[in-house]
Parts: sequence; structure tokens; C-alpha cells
Amino acid sequence: MDYHERIVPGGGIWKENAANHIQRYRYACQYVPGMRVLDAACGVGYGSQILLRAGAREVIGVDVAEDALEIACRQFSSPGLRFVRDDCEALQSVSGPFDVIVAFECIEHFHQVSRFLTRAQALLRDAGALVCSTPNRLFSHPNGNGKPSNPFHVKEYTLEEFRELLEGYFLDVAIAGQRFTAAYRHTQRLAAMGANPFLRAGRLAQRLLRGKQPPPDPIVLTEGDFVISEANPEDAFFFVAVCRHPRRN
Repeated sequence: MDYHERIVPGGGIWKENAANHIQRYRYACQYVPGMRVLDAACGVGYGSQILLRAGAREVIGVDVAEDALEIACRQFSSPGLRFVRDDCEALQSVSGPFDVIVAFECIEHFHQVSRFLTRAQALLRDAGALVCSTPNRLFSHPNGNGKPSNPFHVKEYTLEEFRELLEGYFLDVAIAGQRFTAAYRHTQRLAAMGANPFLRAGRLAQRLLRGKQPPPDPIVLTEGDFVISEANPEDAFFFVAVCRHPRRN
């Protein structure tokens, strides 16, 4: 399996993988109007721009990869949005307070996740929120040795593990799940039926009888093919958490 840890707007990889990433940013947009926002592990910056356009007062995108930030600065810099190079476990190059910290698909990469969460606590206002996501370990197919199949991931979490981790740093943790919509799952079942050789033979005979028909257009994933809901998050392939009120020692 190919793992794409960074996708750049345009091209085949973007078309195949962008929709679920963008939907998570759209979900976070409800928390950012008028707010000062930190986008941790912003990658090439398209999500930071989504947050700014949703009405954030200021967005600072942070990533450790210099080549990603070069793309971000070139394609997405605008008034109210800037990009900073830093290790997101440490976040030493930014100053709080922030109203919202967004951290999508990065916690599973951290060797010292407690370091990041402690720093997020310090950077957030008392009423601030961390909006973060991570893959559901039960759906990401860990290897037999217990390590994630994705070679870029250090640790993946079950719902219970993710909740316990976050509740150690925040007083209020709500976890939703991101999954395919029922309509998309139905479409996939129909596609699977189409892969049945007996059904293919029947369709071939029909085409021969009535003339060759063009093949159907390939299914392209869109944001509308995904839903984020607090109902049964344990059955989702990604967890999306909203963590409020950082604990103060």
C-alpha cells in the first residue's frame, strides 16, 4: 500500500486523497470565526487558507518540512495568514495565546505526544479549544507486531486510548468519527457487484445485443462522500476530537 503523508493541490494524488482532509478542515471552521488560530502540521497550507476564509482573525500555519512551507508560502500566503517552520512537538517559534489550535493527522507521528499536548495547553486561552484528528487503529490494520502498518506513524489509537490521552490535558473532550456516507457505501456495494464475473458476462451480452456502450465514469471522492458525526465514533476510520478548557496545574 502507498502512503501519502503530504498531498499538494493538483494532480492525481490530490484528487484521490484531498476530500477527507478538506472535510476535517471544514468541520473545524465552525470554531474559528473571529479567532486567533494555530494550524499545527499545516503541510502545504491549503487547510490554513480554509480556516482563514472561514473568518479566523489570524492563522499561523506551522510545519517542520521546509519544502512544504515553500509551497505554502508560494500558493497560500495572504493577509492574516503566515507560515512558520518549527517542530510541532515543541512549537517554540510561536507565541500564544491562541483561541483554537488545529492539529489534523499529526498526533500519530509524534514520538513524545505529551510534549505537544503540554505545549498546546500553554498556548491556548482558558476557554480555548484543540481540534485534532487521528486514524482509528482498528481500521488502519496494525502489523502483527503491534506497530502501525504506515511506516510514518509512531503510534495509533483506539477510541478509548485517544479519549484517555486527551482527557489528561483537557477538561472537556468530545470525539466524533469521520466515515463514508451511507450513499457512498451503497455505491461501493453496487461497484463490488459489478466486479462479479457472472454479472460482467451478463452486461457484455447485453452490450453485444444493443451495441457497445461507453464505460461509466470513475467514482471520484468528494467532501460530500464523508460525514463527521459523534454517533458511534468507534466505527469510524478517523477520530476528530474537540478538546476544550485546558487543564491548568
